[in-house]
Amino acid sequence: MVIGIVSLSQTSLGLLPDIDPPVLAIITVFPGGSAPPQETLGLVTEPIEDMASTTSGLTSLYSFSQESLSLIILQFKWGTDVSLLREDIGARLDLLTLPEGVQRPPIILEFDPTMLPIMQVTVSGSEDLVTLTDQANDIIAPPFRYRAGNRQRKR
Repeated sequence: MVIGIVSLSQTSLGLLPDIDPPVLAIITVFPGGSAPPQETLGLVTEPIEDMASTTSGLTSLYSFSQESLSLIILQFKWGTDVSLLREDIGARLDLLTLPEGVQRPPIILEFDPTMLPIMQVTVSGSEDLVTLTDQANDIIAPPFRYRAGNRQRKR
């Protein structure tokens, strides 16, 4: 196991397999934060689900509604050109009637697995939150943040 951890820690992103999962996310926001989850579900999420469910090659659809936010994840058959589908869904979203105040156009994102963190660290201790955060940012994070091959430096 130790050899595997050491090997993975030395692997640059260029050596990891290049996969493009056929996944899109549709994010729709009510500015102002006034719509409760049930209202968001009925007025925003469900109409977008109905529209998206007719998209060619769709294999699964997941949705999440919270106060003033709708998130819909669309998975397609492997080999599907999600860039073309993104344009198609965007055009159909423009024709969709959504409530007054909904941010237009909804955000449509293509899933990129290389932008996901490969590690998350949880820090706990007897110090206050500010001290723990400073220690994590100053001591724990730098060796990981500034390695050659890291795609993004994020603080």
